[in-house]
Amino acid sequence: MPPKGHAILSASSSDRWLHCPPSARLCETYKDKGSDYAAEGTDAHELCEYKLKRALGMDASDPTENLTWYNEEMEDYANGYAAYILEMVEIAKESCADPKVLIEQRVDFSRWVEQGFGTPTASSFQTAPSEYAITSTALESS
Repeated sequence: MPPKGHAILSASSSDRWLHCPPSARLCETYKDKGSDYAAEGTDAHELCEYKLKRALGMDASDPTENLTWYNEEMEDYANGYAAYILEMVEIAKESCADPKVLIEQRVDFSRWVEQGFGTPTASSFQTAPSEYAITSTALESS
């Protein structure tokens, strides 16, 4: 997984800061203590990364024995997530022979949001004939 870090205007907290812009700076004054929800999300990201890499034929180590929050529901969602991304890749192939799939890659969206960056679980890009992007944020970290 990519290095940890949080953008001031992260995509995952955009609902909050879009509705209350001052909250972005206010949150900087508090220490990030983490939570059980955040830990579960991290485990879900790891599992989804594994499932997607395997579905794409890439080497990946099964993380389940090291996931504190792993359960059957997470397994089902991770399988559904990988299936969804594969469907999106097939759609992309209709207009691009070889779409690129980036998994847990840090992206910079500071062109639109000052100091904006994040880590979508997966992104698929096509470079020709026209620009195309699929970004999954079902389980988003930033």
